[in-house]
Amino acid sequence: MRQTGAVLPLYVLTSLMSALLLFSLQPMFTKMVLPFLGGSSAVWNTAMVFFQATLLAGYLYVHATTRLMRVKAQIVLHLALLTAALVVLPIETASG
Repeated sequence: MRQTGAVLPLYVLTSLMSALLLFSLQPMFTKMVLPFLGGSSAVWNTAMVFFQATLLAGYLYVHATTRLMRVKAQIVLHLALLTAALVVLPIETASG
């Protein structure tokens, strides 16, 4: 599929914004759960590995969906996953 000149900057901006969001959220969330999980360096390292593995899985997801699905099916899948994440994931950690 050939991309026009106006679409490429949009892809670059989207990638930049998602990376910025991930790499700003990653240390913030890890710092938030560190006291609950013991505060050792192993907790920090595990969280960093988790976020990097999740990023890699996200890249795999995007690659697979763009290769195997049509645009309308991708939209439906993305909306379903976003809705499931909003319903299932907690907004804050449990205080205890």
